[in-house]
Amino acid sequence: MPSRRPLLGAIGKHVVFCDGIDDYGRLPFSLSGSFTVISMFKCHGNALHGYEQYIAFEHDSGGADWNIGLTNEGTYFRFAIWDTTGTFRAITYGKLKYGTYYVGAGVYDEENLELRGYINGSLFNTYSLPNPMHDVANTLNIGNNYGGGRGFYGEIAYVLAYEEVLSDSDIQKVTKALKNWEQNIPVTDGLILGLTPYSLDCENGIWNDISGNNNNATLYGARCLWI
Repeated sequence: MPSRRPLLGAIGKHVVFCDGIDDYGRLPFSLSGSFTVISMFKCHGNALHGYEQYIAFEHDSGGADWNIGLTNEGTYFRFAIWDTTGTFRAITYGKLKYGTYYVGAGVYDEENLELRGYINGSLFNTYSLPNPMHDVANTLNIGNNYGGGRGFYGEIAYVLAYEEVLSDSDIQKVTKALKNWEQNIPVTDGLILGLTPYSLDCENGIWNDISGNNNNATLYGARCLWI
């Protein structure tokens, strides 16, 4: 059963707060082929566990596929995959400031074997891959990894996933909407997961998916904060 920690606020928009230790959300989920993931987040500080801080991580007992998150000091954004040889491939951007909301995005282009990373709508790096991403996990973890111990310390406002490569202009449109705390996502083609500040069921510990695919996340320990 999901945790029932005290909730702050009852109506309006909310974010998910994770304590950097053992809080997380989870849902059955798997991306294969090309995709784009976007999140708006605010890190509160260094990870107490001394490792990476994961915002969204497709990872379970079968292995790890991809993640977006921060390095352990919480000031570098990273988008990473594991390829078919099991090799970790990543692009990183920093430094970020504690206590500031950022929109981070990662694009995996399977056709062109390329990773692309964005912060606040601006492309910061591309990476040519020698091999495609492997596809072994069927679980998406929000704010931690599958086994725990890689917790995010801060607030997660949006988590979006698309089953296609978004253009630079589309990523900029989505980023602008998220930074403005908009309820409607301006780019919906290919949207397979939409967790927003307006879709949190704080009473029942469920982060509802607005994409229409019923990819709802259950919160464990993580709590709602009213914004």
